[in-house]
Amino acid sequence: SNYQGCRSFAFCESMCFLKGGAVDLTTPHHNNTFCTTYYWSAETVTTTSAPPSEDPYTVCKDFQADLSMSVLQEYDGNPEADIRGTVRLWMCTNGTFQANLTVKDGFSEIIATQVHHCQRGPTPQTSTGVMCWGPPVVNFCGINGPGYIQDGADYTSACEGYNATTGESVNRNLQGVLVPALGLTHSNLVLDMIEHPETYYFSVHSLASYNHWHPESKGVARGMLSIVLPPTTTTMMPAIEEDSCFNLYSRLEMNELQAYRGNADAKASGYASFNFCTNGTM
Repeated sequence: SNYQGCRSFAFCESMCFLKGGAVDLTTPHHNNTFCTTYYWSAETVTTTSAPPSEDPYTVCKDFQADLSMSVLQEYDGNPEADIRGTVRLWMCTNGTFQANLTVKDGFSEIIATQVHHCQRGPTPQTSTGVMCWGPPVVNFCGINGPGYIQDGADYTSACEGYNATTGESVNRNLQGVLVPALGLTHSNLVLDMIEHPETYYFSVHSLASYNHWHPESKGVARGMLSIVLPPTTTTMMPAIEEDSCFNLYSRLEMNELQAYRGNADAKASGYASFNFCTNGTM
């Protein structure tokens, strides 16, 4: 409303740019990995974006996550206590979902891999994909059929087993499928992931974890999603002069790992400030 007459703009990562001229369906265009152009038409607002879709009005984004076992998944005698991995996702509003997944130091068969959406918890820790819980929204590789984790959508392929030499399960070019139970569209899901990546996490379920937690399905490793940013150049900092000092602070509050019934200090909070100097003064 502050820019009357403006009918198009470009959004590049976290910055917005007004277009110098009007853009419409007939305007020549090319794919740009990092920028999306929005324009107003008489019928609807549409967008142009990047491959792999051939549709110039599809929005895609690259996500990543480092996977490891969280405190919510630990249990005594776990044979996969050191499991870890990485995942890279390519998510598009036209329903193109792709993933490259590597899992290391697992023990039992991987039976499900999913993207989950947080149901926000009451604390800062449980409001993001670090420690929240939520339903699956996209399935990738896994095992279909009775007796396994079923959520209304098939897994598109079986996950690779662990290599006897490297100890890795390497899964390339996995195809994802939308879980229909929540009633989301491909477009709504991807646009929300772009706006709130911290409320999504990738979860790996193994046969050992499934047998331990059944009928729950907590998984064996997980990681909060983040958007993959374009590469940046690095400028070396000048040498720090002798006796330089820096001020730091931290906000303090109780998290759910320290909570217990009847705690008289349940609402305790505070701040701490610090002064650190290169000459050793703290």
